[in-house]
Amino acid sequence: MKSYIYSILTLFVLICTTTCGQDVPDLLLQANLAYDSADYSGALTLYSQIINLHPNLPEVYNNRGNCYFQTNAFVRALSDYSKAIELRPGYPEALNNRGQVYTIMDYTEEAIQDFTNAIAIKPNFADAYNNRGNIYERKKDFTNAIDDYSMSISIKPDYWKAYNNRGNCYYLSANYENSIQDYTKVIELKPNFARAYYNRGRAYDQLKNYYYAMEDYSRAIEHDSLYIEAYNNRGSVYFDLKEYEAAVKDFSKVISLDSIEADAYVNRGNSYYSLKNYNSAIIDYTKVIELKPEYPDVYNSRCYCYLVLKQYKKALHDVNRYITLSPNNANTYDSRGDVYFAMKEYEKAAEDYKKAISLDTKFKEISGPKLREAQSKINNR
Repeated sequence: MKSYIYSILTLFVLICTTTCGQDVPDLLLQANLAYDSADYSGALTLYSQIINLHPNLPEVYNNRGNCYFQTNAFVRALSDYSKAIELRPGYPEALNNRGQVYTIMDYTEEAIQDFTNAIAIKPNFADAYNNRGNIYERKKDFTNAIDDYSMSISIKPDYWKAYNNRGNCYYLSANYENSIQDYTKVIELKPNFARAYYNRGRAYDQLKNYYYAMEDYSRAIEHDSLYIEAYNNRGSVYFDLKEYEAAVKDFSKVISLDSIEADAYVNRGNSYYSLKNYNSAIIDYTKVIELKPEYPDVYNSRCYCYLVLKQYKKALHDVNRYITLSPNNANTYDSRGDVYFAMKEYEKAAEDYKKAISLDTKFKEISGPKLREAQSKINNR
């Protein structure tokens, strides 16, 4: 937010005024310098002094509102922007600023109205189009959001935020090729912006262009060595490429950055399982259960580790817990059927395979052959 925009009338009033031996324009200069130096508290004090002297200057209320905005005092910011608009109806910058506060407060219709009014008064207002696009994007109205971001870009061709936002809309609309074009433009305009590489990597990932996805995740990590999502996604690409040791390394990095990130333990556990390191997988799955006791699929994953290790009682315990948490999931019964089959309890295995098929006919292909094998074992006794 730019701190100082003044009408000729405001400047005339300020230039003609002094207080306590100090020129008001000097106070204004100090306030602007403080704001530009991110000394929002100091700027706020100085703008308040000017308002005490001249309570009818809309631009100063707008600027003080910016200080409140920057310090997350949104109710006070809203009050100042509203006062600025009251004093100067049709003040586009104040309308845009108030719209941003409404956005944060989740007053979406009020925000849209303020941005629309700002655009009506100032048709080349790129920020207002971008901000209204953000609201449409939040409402999942991607068509209108893309239109607004595109208008913003047409007004301000180097507006990297609008390119990034439009790229996000294209991504969410599954238009990955266009999203890649926009993220590439963001990188051109802001080459050190880690998020743009990450976003483009996700789009490549969706297109199964894993080489480019991995390259972008790596570039994101180069620019931000603490980028948890980039490590996680790169680990997932390694997993998809069956490079399980590299996947373990990335998921371990995620865990080192956030020791309570349950999904990272799941992912590393899956990687260990694929490496046939079942004991390490069990440790990770157990950690997930500690963090999220109601995470059903992890019980199934740990069950199969125990099953491979022939620890059948532990496997049965886990799959029963899995069924408790997901009683209508065909996979749960298919899994328990596998445990019973390994325990040579073929009748119970057959019943569970039948149950899986009754819950989901797609399991005819999965559970059906195992059911026939269990029935064969029963018949050959």
